[in-house]
Amino acid sequence: MHPKSKHNFVIKLKRKKVSNILFWFWFVSVIILAVIPKTPKSHIHAWGLSFRIDYMEHLMVYFLLGILFINKKNQDNKLKKLNRALFYMLWLGFAIATETVQIGIAGRSFNPNDMYYNIAGILLGLLVSEIYFNRFKKSRIEYPIKN
Repeated sequence: MHPKSKHNFVIKLKRKKVSNILFWFWFVSVIILAVIPKTPKSHIHAWGLSFRIDYMEHLMVYFLLGILFINKKNQDNKLKKLNRALFYMLWLGFAIATETVQIGIAGRSFNPNDMYYNIAGILLGLLVSEIYFNRFKKSRIEYPIKN
């Protein structure tokens, strides 16, 4: 094996490991946050209007989850073969389930707006990262290794 190709292999292996750790950490964190009883709700009051900050938190948390999943998917050959429609449906189900499960948790309640922001976040994260990674992959030039 050429030293340069061995180096590239090691870098890809490290990226895959970091990608896995980040994804699973964030995935488990989302589940834990969904089932913690009695979470505080923050509001912003400006110009006579009140806006709940947790809606943006839902959007950003699920947006990052979508990005981390696509990154993990691009590093994992088994996930690369997964049907796009299937994994979009699975993630939509996850976004809905993490809000619906709160019906049975003391101090928590189902909020359809939270669910909508979960769905919007996961879809945006998946779409933006797929577009980015596809464009990045196409624009990258592969140089042959010289012996």
